[in-house]
Amino acid sequence: MRKTIYPLVVPIVAVLGLVGQVSPAAAAANSQCPAGKVCLYDGLGWNSDLSGSTDLWSDVTGNQSDLRRYFWHNGSGATTGQSVQDDITSIKNRTNCVVSFYVDTNYGTGGYPEFEVGPGEYRGDLSAWGMNNKISSVAFSCPGGSAYSTRRWS
Repeated sequence: MRKTIYPLVVPIVAVLGLVGQVSPAAAAANSQCPAGKVCLYDGLGWNSDLSGSTDLWSDVTGNQSDLRRYFWHNGSGATTGQSVQDDITSIKNRTNCVVSFYVDTNYGTGGYPEFEVGPGEYRGDLSAWGMNNKISSVAFSCPGGSAYSTRRWS
């Protein structure tokens, strides 16, 4: 006696075919943030309220004393030439580090951060902390003194 397996094979093949066709843009939306990065956004709520060419984002993976050298990327991923300094509205921290943010370049005048975001924390509206469009430098403090960290806070 022969058994027919076609009714099971067709749905499985169809599902596998759909999974393999996810577009790169859908898989890495700008409002997402890869592990190991701190993602910066020009829009509230990680750009969830923005779309198209106004969907500006950037990311950092280590200390940056002057964010004038970091530029926004648009919705298609192209660099805009517009600096992120004093233009950041929301943040995602996908690292295991505490990330300190400063109003001034070179980690501020007093060496103490004005704002910190802990490991895995997201801040969707920096105006709630008085930091909307004010960030000029970033420092990482990581457990175990990882390669990211050159500054320590007690």
